[in-house]
Amino acid sequence: MDNTLYITGLVISSTFFILFGIIKATIQDVDALLHVFTDGNRESNKSSISPTLYKRGVFQISLLKQFSVILSFSFGFILITSYTNYWWVWKLIILALIVLTLIIFQLLIYLLIHFIASKVIRPSWILVKSVVWVFGWLFILIDRLPDTMKNRISYYNSQLTLAIESEEEEWKDPETLMVEEEVKDANPEEQKMIRGVLELEDIAVKEIMIPRVDMIAAEYSISLEDLVATMIKEGHSRIPIYKENIDNVVGIIHARDVLQVLTGDIQNDDALRDLIRPHLVIPESKPAAETLNELKEKMISIAIVIDEYGGTEGLITVEDIMEEIVGEIEDEFHQNAVAIIKIADNELIAEGKATLEDINQKLNTELIGDGFNTVGGLVSSTLGKIARAGDVAFVDDLTIKVISTVGRRINRVNIVKTELEEE
Repeated sequence: MDNTLYITGLVISSTFFILFGIIKATIQDVDALLHVFTDGNRESNKSSISPTLYKRGVFQISLLKQFSVILSFSFGFILITSYTNYWWVWKLIILALIVLTLIIFQLLIYLLIHFIASKVIRPSWILVKSVVWVFGWLFILIDRLPDTMKNRISYYNSQLTLAIESEEEEWKDPETLMVEEEVKDANPEEQKMIRGVLELEDIAVKEIMIPRVDMIAAEYSISLEDLVATMIKEGHSRIPIYKENIDNVVGIIHARDVLQVLTGDIQNDDALRDLIRPHLVIPESKPAAETLNELKEKMISIAIVIDEYGGTEGLITVEDIMEEIVGEIEDEFHQNAVAIIKIADNELIAEGKATLEDINQKLNTELIGDGFNTVGGLVSSTLGKIARAGDVAFVDDLTIKVISTVGRRINRVNIVKTELEEE
């Protein structure tokens, strides 16, 4: 039987395998690429060879190289089986030698490529362009297939997301359903407390913390007299201490410790520095329930909240978290921090830190915050700038006018609902 055709096919496919292997390995030689794409001058970026097109061609050649291996193996196998005068053992040996030869050539390519890459890469450009021209249409089709699949997956994913969102309000986990079933006969106040406990898992510390602008803190160099005056004026028993700026909190001072200094023999500012206790730092995204557990475990009642960059975002206390469960907790030092004065059925004056929930209750609206939960946050987000007195924001059927500001913070606003709902 004439095996000339198979021998020719084996030689050609093996040749292409070696050639494609050299080109593929060449692209991995950074020095060679820099040399050819900058014409030997790394300061220059002018070249007649397109790096993007070259890498695309090499990708195609990589696939063709694998195809050449299959062809070489096939032609070799056909040639071996065509000789009937060889034992089957010899046929397997010859086939193994063919495979071994291809592997050896591949190893030699990778061992020697650094020395020949710069000489091979420019002549190979002609072959690369030819491959791109001949097989380009096929690979463009292949490249588009994943996009089609991604579009299809994206479509189904969006449909699934819509379905989940539509049922999200109705779905409740078995544990929540069981708890609600057990407390259905409890009075409304108890039910509210239980819901508050369950919701702590879904509330981030950032939502209930005392924000940075409202923090009462003292500089490290503060005198004992001034610190006592601050504690008395603000009615706080714990004051964060910082150096240079509020982002560098170094600890907490307790009024109890200050009292011991005042009643002792040594009453100076140096003694005050020794009273600074280490402080707990937590990220703003931490769930309130986990924060409460950590505060209880470490037997402390206050923690500094930081943002993703490590800057001070605010502070959180056990009282802040407990108020989410039992409602507002007032003591002899507690003042109505958030004043909302209703002037008419459709108008009120509120502080900037009044919550959207409170406004909704007062004016029967449905305000929803996107990353904020206060009137000040709503106005700032709507205006898109730092608010000043006199600025007006229009939100749905509300007209919100800034009455006063403190620094960059909105202090008080006037809210008018332009359309009263009909009874």
